[in-house]
Amino acid sequence: MKRLGFVVLFFLSIVLLAGCQEATPTGDTFLVEVKGISGEVLLSEDVVYPENTELSLLEIIDEAIDLDYELSQYGAFIKGVGGNYPKEYGITFNYWWGLYVNNEMSMTGLDQITYEEDMVIEFRESTMLSAFDLEMNAYIDTFLENLTDDYLNETVMSQHVLAAIKQLGFYGYDIPDLTAITYPTFDDSTIGNAFKSALVMHAKDQTPSVSFLNTFLGFQVTNPYDAVTYLNAFDVLYKTIEHERRDAVVSYLLTEEPSFMDADYAAMALTAVSSVRESENGTQIINAMVTYIKDSMSKDGVVSWGNANASSTAAVILGLLAIGEDPRSEAYTVDGVDLMEALMLYQGDAGFKYLQADTNDDLAFSTPQAFAALVAYKIVRDQLAYSTHQLNLWVIE
Repeated sequence: MKRLGFVVLFFLSIVLLAGCQEATPTGDTFLVEVKGISGEVLLSEDVVYPENTELSLLEIIDEAIDLDYELSQYGAFIKGVGGNYPKEYGITFNYWWGLYVNNEMSMTGLDQITYEEDMVIEFRESTMLSAFDLEMNAYIDTFLENLTDDYLNETVMSQHVLAAIKQLGFYGYDIPDLTAITYPTFDDSTIGNAFKSALVMHAKDQTPSVSFLNTFLGFQVTNPYDAVTYLNAFDVLYKTIEHERRDAVVSYLLTEEPSFMDADYAAMALTAVSSVRESENGTQIINAMVTYIKDSMSKDGVVSWGNANASSTAAVILGLLAIGEDPRSEAYTVDGVDLMEALMLYQGDAGFKYLQADTNDDLAFSTPQAFAALVAYKIVRDQLAYSTHQLNLWVIE
């Protein structure tokens, strides 16, 4: 009797253990893949379609690889697949997951697709950006990853790079932690150094001291180049707030001309007066500088100091964007080449060359200016296309 009881308990324990174990689903399998914008495979998994299931294909895939989605009257909107999200997710709508079934784009949502044996489901990162726009985006990403440390460190501070990255951060893009960087210190006895100090304080989220602001407001401009630098610093410190000191310096620009007029100065002047572009003085300066710039354009970009070059072209792009002009418009196109296209002609191995014929990249001037111009254009294209169309690199919120 005891032996019989032992046998019964033994078989009961086997049944109980079997019930506790997770059953392996049986049925057909189908392939689910996630592919990046260049076609690289980010995820590939064979998913089981259980026999006699009442689950939808959407629910089955969600259980297998975890989908982040929303349901609406138009069907399931897939936001993330297996922890993979499209580029700039939550920042722009430039990229999304396109749904493909058996290598054909689906015209319905995943929740409306019926299972077929041996089917292949693909989530392909998709975009409506042109190949040219993607090329510009790729360079910005490459610069941020590989060159930021070369331009922002304890001995070097590029104002163009610092302001451009700060702008990207303001508009929600992923950027390096600017507050953690050790920057050079500057003697604030000159307008140029005060401008650099103002940028560093802004990057580190520091409030300028009353002493610093009093010193800055007390500077006297003695030439047009000092004047445009002063106005750029004014934008960093005071943004677009009206101030009699700014108005006085703008008036000075109307009465004084640089000893040598070139497109670089014209570009800097556009940026400098962009905050007062609707005033009578601002409009007068802008009209004169835009006319000069248009006369300096070629199919290779902006001509300055005898040659079309990347540095001047980038400076002009920044100036035009600051006043709300589109550097890709017909007004800034020569022989079918607009200013953004012209700038990209100078892209080298890691940075931008000064002249197209140069062998080496110009890492000191052309590269940081070109990076800033690409960033400014990207922000206007992606974030401000339906509002101001305008971005002053130095007005950082």
